[in-house]
Amino acid sequence: MKIVIVSTFSLSTNYSRDLGVAVRKVASSDDCVILCGKKDDVPADNEPPKINNVWTPGWLFFFQILFFSLKERPAVIHFQQEFRLYGNIISNILFPWLILLLRISGIKTIVTIHAVISYETVSSVFLQSFFLPQNSFTKRIAFLYLFYTYFLCGMFANSVIVLTPVLKELLIKDYRLPEGKINVIRIGIPEIKNKESKTVKTNIIKRFPLIKGKKIILVFGYFSPRKGFPLLVKAFAKVLSNNKEAKDWVLVLAGNVKKEFIPYKQTIERLIKKTGCNKNIVITNYLDTEEIDDFYRLSTIGVIPGVYSIATSGALSLGLAYLKPLLAIDLKPISEDVQGTNLGLLYNPFNPNSFAQKLKIIMNDKKIYKNLYQSMKREAPNRYWTKIGMDHYQLYRKILDKEIAAKSTKQILISKP
Repeated sequence: MKIVIVSTFSLSTNYSRDLGVAVRKVASSDDCVILCGKKDDVPADNEPPKINNVWTPGWLFFFQILFFSLKERPAVIHFQQEFRLYGNIISNILFPWLILLLRISGIKTIVTIHAVISYETVSSVFLQSFFLPQNSFTKRIAFLYLFYTYFLCGMFANSVIVLTPVLKELLIKDYRLPEGKINVIRIGIPEIKNKESKTVKTNIIKRFPLIKGKKIILVFGYFSPRKGFPLLVKAFAKVLSNNKEAKDWVLVLAGNVKKEFIPYKQTIERLIKKTGCNKNIVITNYLDTEEIDDFYRLSTIGVIPGVYSIATSGALSLGLAYLKPLLAIDLKPISEDVQGTNLGLLYNPFNPNSFAQKLKIIMNDKKIYKNLYQSMKREAPNRYWTKIGMDHYQLYRKILDKEIAAKSTKQILISKP
């Protein structure tokens, strides 16, 4: 069986890279797994997979992937769907028709939809984060665009994968996709060696001296208005003023910032100064793979912030991989993933008091912390990439076996007098 996985496999894109490596590991010796990536993708430092550099973002991706697929003639082609993955709006409009053309050509098509935006979520907060006008007309246009994308991708593909059950429910309820076509396969996590070791490999303590000897509350991910950092800063300032033990805590905002969000970051920096939290809040900017590993090893908990939730979180998966109890927003699908397997506590993302109260509980109550830690320890093996890779591989096989069975039945019916 020849399998093609289409995505970007750059250093910062851990999901698709790890999925490709995992599927290659579990596939049989007779199978061929091809990673169809961007022309500027480079292999990862750790266990680099071989990548076919095929496509460029923009309308050309349609023809580049189409011709590559028709040349390779895989049995299954597996796409990742994210709104900025293949380029601009035109690319997104073309994407479902690429799926249809490949299916017509006889190739089984699967698409993983990473984020599902409900009608209720297309709110002023959501529109603002994409710099769109905040009115009812824009909301309707945005929802029609979303309906076009989700409905056509789902109907044209042989099968759809989502990462949590609530995303499946939204595709059925809001976008009218048939239930039997949608499969839930959780996001995978790496198997971290010596995950409980506090030994660091980099100079992050010298680079960020404020973290030395402190309990680290780690917020990992890109700077973006959708993260709701002003609430975190104000709530943490409240905790510092009312809790003597909190003087030994440091809130680390770890992640890079895209050019369009630099003014947002500057706003957060001013707020940190205004609240007097300079000695207890650290902004790291870009971190390489080893520095991220060190921060997770040194951290006490992970925070999953946001003002809306449309997908599961990579930071949530890393927190689980390193067994760091989580403090996460009480919004689905994030809350579903956290609460369903007891990975952490939830807070109201619009109430600073809620964050402050839950932070004090998770940092001070040793019994609750231990219970969350034990839950994570039990859940982690269910999410290792080896298992997730096998779940994907079995789905590929299931779709092909279904076709073979259908052809056999058709032959039997034709041969009957």
